[in-house]
Amino acid sequence: MAKKVKDESKVTGIVYFCDVLKKEVVTKDINSLTASEQECEVCGSHGSITLFVKCECGKFHDIEIRSW
Repeated sequence: MAKKVKDESKVTGIVYFCDVLKKEVVTKDINSLTASEQECEVCGSHGSITLFVKCECGKFHDIEIRSW
């Protein structure tokens, strides 16, 4: 049986629009990634996944990747 190769894919940077600079910015400076989830009796749960980056404009931006 052939040895299975481990997938080592990873995020090396992101492109986002900075409202201060009014342009798209490419960054590799990803400060943190957070996720949260809260149970809900009506729909099951609410949550989000957010990425925080330090922009070349000097500010920190929070970019919501997904919410439910």
